Amino acid sequence: MSAFRSTLLRSLRTPVATTTTTTTTTTAAASRAFATTPAASKAVTDALKDTAKAVDRAAANAALKGIEVGEKVAGKAETVAKEFSGDAKNVADQSINKTNGRAESAAKGATEELKGSAKGVKEEMAGEARGAAQQVESKVKSVL
Repeated sequence: MSAFRSTLLRSLRTPVATTTTTTTTTTAAASRAFATTPAASKAVTDALKDTAKAVDRAAANAALKGIEVGEKVAGKAETVAKEFSGDAKNVADQSINKTNGRAESAAKGATEELKGSAKGVKEEMAGEARGAAQQVESKVKSVL
């Protein structure tokens, strides 16, 4: 095929002789491109399409990277939040335990205080009862 093509191209570029009655002039025919394959150069529209595709691809890749980074940040934030919530729960539990311990101590103290007061009142009442019993006994002895 290439031999045919090269022969054809040579024949189109050879000068054409024209004869007239007075003078013979030789002029070269205009060379014409004759090709059976499409041109190697791209049209402007094709170049624009390729550029638009490249820009679109770059934008899509950048968007995907942004999404991936966002997912990584969200995962990291979730991990940190879980760690802090665990720490916060531990601190809250310790605070509750301390408060409960203080409340128990205060309750025990109040209970001991009430027991002591009750014991004092009991002793006092027992002493008054003994005194009253002795008075009654002395009155009964004086009457008899």
